[in-house]
This record gives sequence, structure tokens and C-alpha cells, in this order.
Amino acid sequence: MTIEWLSVLLLGLALGFKHATEPDHVVAISTISSGTEKLSKAARIGTMWGIGHTATLLVLGMVLLALKLELSAGFMTASEALVGVMIILLGTYNVVKFRSKKVHAHVHQHQDSRSPHLHFHEHSKQETHSHSHQEPSYLKAGLIGVVHGIAGSGLMVILVMDTTETLMQAMSYTLAFGGGTIIGMTGFSMLISAPFLFLNSRGFNLKKRGHLAINFASIFFGMFYTYQAIAG
Repeated sequence: MTIEWLSVLLLGLALGFKHATEPDHVVAISTISSGTEKLSKAARIGTMWGIGHTATLLVLGMVLLALKLELSAGFMTASEALVGVMIILLGTYNVVKFRSKKVHAHVHQHQDSRSPHLHFHEHSKQETHSHSHQEPSYLKAGLIGVVHGIAGSGLMVILVMDTTETLMQAMSYTLAFGGGTIIGMTGFSMLISAPFLFLNSRGFNLKKRGHLAINFASIFFGMFYTYQAIAG
């Protein structure tokens, strides 16, 4: 591996990290990670997003290179609009879900824990008080990454792949770019959830209000993003 190509891979890693910070990515992943109960779960959400995003770029890029095809302007517009619609649906789903739940706090202790802790949790108004911690949807995070991989400036990596000399170089650059997005989104997913976890541990109930605020904001952002994609 030459110094020049190593520099290209490092550049791909840096660009992938920067790519993870784009507003539509952060808004979409916030609808999931802001409701997590542990930083480790938020990290896994970001990682799954990055894996889905990278897998899409890798598969789509290889297919386009192998068949010597180019993406049309109409496809780019439709894919960008799809991202906006997805963000609207994510926010709407979470708002409806939380509206049908009853959120309250109590002190309890798990069997595998030595000390009791204050815990905000939710359940349907018809359900009993007994509950278990619900795992966040890692599959949903991965699918969000897949949709983002189809659209947006992430497709710019495919244009770079087209300038590479060999298929192995194209794959290497895509994986470097994907590694940057995984690292970036894992970190930002944790950063988003950290304030909620800290304040909840101090007795401030942001489980419902904060999560609802983020999802309402995501709905309006999705509307703006979709309009901007269609209007050009």
C-alpha cells in the first residue's frame, strides 16, 4: 500500500466521520437514542446505523461499478425525499406511541442489582405495574442507516469509488468511509442520550417530555427536508 493510497483511506475515514454529523442523520437517530436507558444501548444504536449505512454504500457501489451504471438526478431526488418521509414517520410513530403510554417514576431493584434506583418507565394505561426494561430497536437503527445510505451525500463515496484503479481499492475506500460513519454515529448517539440519562438519574423526568420534543422537532425537520428535496 502506497503512502498516497493510505492518505486516501485516512481521508475517507475522516469524511465518513464528518458525514455522520449531517443534520438528517442526527435527527433520525435521535428519535431512537434519546429514549435509551444506558449509554451502551445508545452506542449500539449508532453502530447499527453505521453498519446499515456502510452495507448499502458497499453493495450499491459495487453493483454500479460492475454494471457501469450512473445514478440519475431523478433517483437522487426521490431518495432524498424518502429520507425526509422516513424522518416524519419515525417522529409520528414515536409521538403516537408515547401518547398512548403512561409514564411515571418509582424506586425499584432488579434481581441482578444490589442497590435500588429511581426509574422512569412507561406502560399502557390498561397494563399492570409490573414491567421489564424494553430493548431499543437495533434493527430499526440499521434500517434507518440503509435508507440514509441510499440517499444523500453518502453517495459521493460512490463517485470516488469510480475513480479508483481496482475493485479492491474501491472496497477499501468504502470500508474506510463506513468506518468513519460508524465511529461518528456511535459517538453522537451516546452524546444525544447522555443528557437525558444524567438528568433522569438526578430525578428529572425527561423520559417523556424530552423525547416528545425531539420527535416533534424531527417531524417538522422531515417536512422541511422533504420539501427541500422535491423543490430542489
